[in-house]
Amino acid sequence: MKCSNDVDLVHEIEAVIGKQLEGFECKEKDVLSDITRVYKARRVATMKSMDNGFEEKAKERKKQKLKTLAEKGLLKKKRKRSVN
Repeated sequence: MKCSNDVDLVHEIEAVIGKQLEGFECKEKDVLSDITRVYKARRVATMKSMDNGFEEKAKERKKQKLKTLAEKGLLKKKRKRSVN
């Protein structure tokens, strides 16, 4: 089942490339098998990165980047959203 966003995206791609894309037939069982492997690999990679301290390193890099941008005057201030 396609979402309307998916259909809109395909139409936008077709407009950019100037031709209509052809349908692609596939077996649901094969797709589900592949996506299960992808999600498993993603979980393993996330666990390994957490074990290696990636999350903390990423937070430190972001903090340093924001500090550098602020020092150079390139940091845009966040706007407060008005509540309707």
